[in-house]
Amino acid sequence: MSWTAPRSVIVLVFSVLAPALGWGQSATPLRDLATVRLTFDETDGPALDSAAAGAGQDVGQLQNGPARVPSPFWNATGTALQLEAARQQFVEIPDGADVDRPDALTFSLFAVNLHEPNDGAYHGLVAKRGTQDGKVYTNFGINFTMQADNFQVYLSDGRGYRVVQYSTKAAFPSRKLLHVTTTYQVGDAPGADADTDADDVRIQYFVNGQPIAPKSVTQGFVNGNEAWITDVDPAGLVNNLPVSIGRSEVNGEYFQGVVDEFVLLPKALTPEEVRALFLEMAGSNVDELIKQDTAAPPALPEIVRISQPGLTVGQTTEFNLFGKNLAAAPQVFVPVEGVHAELAGDAADDRLRVKMTVDAGVRPSIYPLYVKTERGVSSPQPIAIDILPHVAATNATAEKPANLPAAVFGTLSGGQEPRAFFQGTKGQHIVADLELRRLGGTASPVLELKNSTHTPVKIAWGTPSLAGDIRLEATLPADG
Repeated sequence: MSWTAPRSVIVLVFSVLAPALGWGQSATPLRDLATVRLTFDETDGPALDSAAAGAGQDVGQLQNGPARVPSPFWNATGTALQLEAARQQFVEIPDGADVDRPDALTFSLFAVNLHEPNDGAYHGLVAKRGTQDGKVYTNFGINFTMQADNFQVYLSDGRGYRVVQYSTKAAFPSRKLLHVTTTYQVGDAPGADADTDADDVRIQYFVNGQPIAPKSVTQGFVNGNEAWITDVDPAGLVNNLPVSIGRSEVNGEYFQGVVDEFVLLPKALTPEEVRALFLEMAGSNVDELIKQDTAAPPALPEIVRISQPGLTVGQTTEFNLFGKNLAAAPQVFVPVEGVHAELAGDAADDRLRVKMTVDAGVRPSIYPLYVKTERGVSSPQPIAIDILPHVAATNATAEKPANLPAAVFGTLSGGQEPRAFFQGTKGQHIVADLELRRLGGTASPVLELKNSTHTPVKIAWGTPSLAGDIRLEATLPADG
């Protein structure tokens, strides 16, 4: 599976001002001068470091099972990494000489931001951040929130965070192909800085190889497309913390999206070099590809509902997926290793017939299901995966009751009161777990257990611990 979204590129640049290294005129590709380079093109296992200039191998450990998927980015032929925020997935690069940058650095990567525009939480993209000796340190870091339109590039020398703020809409828009690069450079800030000490940090941020102007900066000033953070302790920027891709904090700010081709260089690239790096990574024809994609606004695919909201481990299931804008070369996927989907029949704009196989080793849970088309990626639709056989509620009748254990599924609308019948024996202990709110439903469910004469045995309502869903437990008083 792959993503083809409206194409745009971001290059994030953190500059710590130092003497120029004279790399701009080199015939050597800029990416070959990196001290860390993760391509994510391995078939499995950790992300291996292919950088030629590093002091050692800076292997990226994949945490909590992110999936490798075909790279959706311009002219790409390898794989990218799908990160799920709900599963706290990220990549961790151990601390070392290649990632400790006391004076200057540039890092870049491809990314697709799959957070919703109304998401009010903060999410991290890249950070070397954490607590050390009771103080908070950050060599470099980026986090953002969609709802408040706040995108932050930041650092901390142990005396508190210093932040450069941009518009998220301009710096990291949702559901677009992006290439991000950030530079930090230590030096003496011009003009407004009161001293001549090399204790200031210049930060620059780029989109599609073009600079983005900051909105504001904490303890510093904005100078055109540059942000200067003043009176920093450069020695305090270096820490013994790992680099995270896909989160900011040790236990939070996880990222939902796709990342590829992480590169870290031990200098702050100039704007001309940032543009050159962008063309190296995305291809010399990338500007034309971007123009082609922006000719018309995209009609993103939308999932309205699926006919069977649950799958069984170790089995193949066919179901209907209903929605909008589905016909443009659709692909259906659940970003979990061991779950495979293909279309069963021709695609219609409002309906897909899907055949989905769940391998035996997949862990039962509720997972996001997406549809990707030529125009973009849909919002996720929850789908349950468990070990129970699935039975339609309309087939669990009084004449043909379901055999337990089973996962009984159906749809609910308006004032309906669907019923599902099963065969039970006196003294049998049953547990009925209702998944409605957790699958995207908005109703406030009530669950009743009745005997064969329709007399209520037990009733249960939604609970906060199950996100408003229900778990009913009872011992059957009689056969029926």
